[in-house]
Amino acid sequence: GSRPQGGASDDSTGVPSLGGEHITRDGSIVFLPPKFIPRSHYDRMNRGHVQINDILVVKDGATTGKTALVTKDFPFFEVAVNEHVFLLRTCLNLLLPSYLASFLNSDFGQMQILKTCQGAAIGGIKQDFTKSVKVPLPPLSEQQRVVEILQEAEEIRRLRTEAEAKTAELIPAIFAEIFGNLYFDKSPFPIQPLPSIGELDRGRSKHRPRDETSLYGGPYPFLQTGDVISVEIENIGTL
Repeated sequence: GSRPQGGASDDSTGVPSLGGEHITRDGSIVFLPPKFIPRSHYDRMNRGHVQINDILVVKDGATTGKTALVTKDFPFFEVAVNEHVFLLRTCLNLLLPSYLASFLNSDFGQMQILKTCQGAAIGGIKQDFTKSVKVPLPPLSEQQRVVEILQEAEEIRRLRTEAEAKTAELIPAIFAEIFGNLYFDKSPFPIQPLPSIGELDRGRSKHRPRDETSLYGGPYPFLQTGDVISVEIENIGTL
């Protein structure tokens, strides 16, 4: 792709222009901040016009190698890419764009793309990076089946993320409803300092815990700091 002299602008009367900053690490296209190029420059471009089923590949910068698929629900009829983005188009009778996009976004696909990256501070890839990418090529029907499985998995991941976000909001709300605002000593229940209602102690041992076959092994469970993980207890030794 390309931009006119002076770059893209905020003038929404022009044609939308996509750069590396618009392609996210999860393979989405986020048109924020929006950028536009003059219609006259768009009409002069002999390449860089985005089409449905194109795969956008970031050429350089912080997200080098990241890819995104232009799907049918893309909000713009006319859009271009700038000089920091490659357009990749497949032979539709051999390779489904959605299959290739999923593959390139996988860890293995990203590894193949980035192994051609050059430059220390702000690296980049050249147009011949495709020569270093090897793609498994099952029949089209199998490619479609793989895409459908991945789409189902992505939907499950999205629902789980939403559920975790709602849970993170719900638990503090339930706690506050039951126990009140403890930060301000406001609670429907009596509030007491912990030492008045409980005891604190620590373990003592001359030896580190051993398993039952060792010199100091024995029948008594023994816990140490490494056994307490989050809210669970694992790997109990003996002493």
